[in-house]
Amino acid sequence: MNFATNINTVLQNDTALNALITDTAGNVNIYSYDLPDNFPVNISAIVFTYKKENGEHTLQLKNVLEYYSLYIVVLAYNSEDLETIGAAVRDLLDEYSDSHIKDITYEDDLNGQDPDTERYYKTLQYSIIYKN
Repeated sequence: MNFATNINTVLQNDTALNALITDTAGNVNIYSYDLPDNFPVNISAIVFTYKKENGEHTLQLKNVLEYYSLYIVVLAYNSEDLETIGAAVRDLLDEYSDSHIKDITYEDDLNGQDPDTERYYKTLQYSIIYKN
């Protein structure tokens, strides 16, 4: 399993988080890199991106451990939903580990509001040690 698939699976499989970002049509609004074109501003969503920082090697294998920066952008139409969804992401990731994700460290967050859409956003930044 690659890193992007693993992160997407972690987010998609959390029922508490999904309940907060599922729209009336039943779509769970989790995307990698960007929202779909013409995404409604009154729907909450999560967009994640990542960057591979480096990897640790052994004589036999390359990238035994990989280091990633993960950026999760929470989007909501009001600040109350923004904080609720942001807290659900933090609750999920702050204690998460599996056979590939060995460590997740919360680094920082940034809150704001898009003046054009009046949508609120919160960017959560994590550092992750990933076993390939």
